[in-house]
Amino acid sequence: VSVGTWTISAVDTDGTGGSQYNPQVALSVGSSSGVYCQPGPPDRLLVLLPGTTAQAGKQPNGYLGMPAAQTAGKPFTITVSLADANWNRVYNAPMPVVSLGSSDVYWSTPTAQSLIPNQGLRTFNCTLVSASTHTIRAVNVAGGGYSGGEFSGVSSTFTLRADMNAETNPQRL
Repeated sequence: VSVGTWTISAVDTDGTGGSQYNPQVALSVGSSSGVYCQPGPPDRLLVLLPGTTAQAGKQPNGYLGMPAAQTAGKPFTITVSLADANWNRVYNAPMPVVSLGSSDVYWSTPTAQSLIPNQGLRTFNCTLVSASTHTIRAVNVAGGGYSGGEFSGVSSTFTLRADMNAETNPQRL
């Protein structure tokens, strides 16, 4: 279920053009007024890499697209958002302080920050240095002033390429 305003319609589909009680009278299409579906309670963190876009209701990971390859030593931006069990962004709850970790043990770890109130997300600048495949993990920080539960999320796997234009300093023997 995706957050938004929805209408519910009923259509006569039994093929008789009318009801079972009066087959000569066709039933008209009925539609409800707009029904607002709000996000559920916070359940997880969504970690979006360049090349991916949040997609509420998209199982199993809450996004569309493939992560773009990144270059070692070059900063790139990721977005972390608070989501419900159906990947709808939760913006109307207390926001947790989020800390990031990476499978690249040599990366420059961004400072833990609170998600932005009334937006339910925050961008982080990341710089990884070990050319390989990696993931980035987001967790809410214990004691960060948030009492709404523990949440985490892991990005999809992405490729970090070596920087072929980086200056090298060969050792002299």
